[in-house]
Amino acid sequence: MNAPGARILLPSVYATCLALIVAAANLGLLNPFTTFIHATRGADKLFHFALVGGLAFVINHATRCRTIPLLRRPVLIGAAICLPLSIIEELSQSLIPTRTFDPADLLANVLGILIIGPLARHLNPAAPAAC
Repeated sequence: MNAPGARILLPSVYATCLALIVAAANLGLLNPFTTFIHATRGADKLFHFALVGGLAFVINHATRCRTIPLLRRPVLIGAAICLPLSIIEELSQSLIPTRTFDPADLLANVLGILIIGPLARHLNPAAPAAC
């Protein structure tokens, strides 16, 4: 993706799809799907890991794995964006009647951010290796 603005397209589309999934779940529109997912052991956590980690990945790729300093440490921008959003979204589930807060979902989100997100460095050879 070399055209100006092309790097932002994938994360924008990905984030929009995730926002639509969250909105549909909040409205109870995904109940048949979530019933199936919850019936399959570990599938829910795998989805959290992959979807949120994927968002961190595409943001890191779009930002060329740039970092920002947090607590005197370099943090990938994808993690800096996805982590607080993930925490807010998971905690907000306790306020929504059609949702259930699960700390294991939050843990799966964090692991996805920390494991999948940094893989974007392999697509960005000029990215700092120590971030």
